[in-house]
Amino acid sequence: MSSPREKKGFISRLAPALKAFGYKRGRKVERGDETERIRVMYECFREILSLNDTTLQLIADIEDRLSGRVEFSLNAIVRRIRRGVLDVFAMVKDLDQLAPGKYNALYDSLRRINAEIESGLSAPREVASGPLVIPLQNLRACDSSLAGAKMANLGEIKNVLGLNVPDGFVVTTTAFTRFMSQNDFIDRAQRLEELLEEYGQRVTAEASRELQQAIINAPLDKELENAIEKGYSELSGGKEILLAVRSSGVGEDNA
Repeated sequence: MSSPREKKGFISRLAPALKAFGYKRGRKVERGDETERIRVMYECFREILSLNDTTLQLIADIEDRLSGRVEFSLNAIVRRIRRGVLDVFAMVKDLDQLAPGKYNALYDSLRRINAEIESGLSAPREVASGPLVIPLQNLRACDSSLAGAKMANLGEIKNVLGLNVPDGFVVTTTAFTRFMSQNDFIDRAQRLEELLEEYGQRVTAEASRELQQAIINAPLDKELENAIEKGYSELSGGKEILLAVRSSGVGEDNA
């Protein structure tokens, strides 16, 4: 049998754990209350682990999209950021449940961080500006945001390295954004993407085909049409020539 001294030392070591579960000196906790408290704490701890994994996956997914390894969509990134904020808030609540009052400062930090995030996300988008068409000989690698990575790199190869690259011109992201905005295609594409993430391709296949056909059938505004015709005329020298059309869309080469 243990000596009274050994028992006292054991109880002293166990006291912090007992206190966490609601034990106090001179107070007897009913077994049912104890079981429920342990169950709640276990569920909170398990949820913290699960939410932490989910948040790390969201961060990795955002980094993949921003790096260009998977298709890029600002709307998808915004949704993931907001989902991550909600998950972190749930983790803070679980921590507060496990240790009431010890993590109050996390609420203030989370509110401050979330306010900064929302300020950035809700900032009005700049109206697309810049040329609608650019000749390949005017492009460098630093122009990828305007011309796309493929054409910007071809411009670098042609104009800096001096390697043999066919002449051409680029219909810029400014032209693309203007065309999509004028025809309300950006909002339609974002709604379609949300459905795709939620329900998968079987549900969105028909809607995708409809949007694709609408884009094909939509007319170009006169300024963009004139800019493309001018780019073709300068490239052809007034002659009728055949052109190869390439897209800077991610994943095009795997299509």
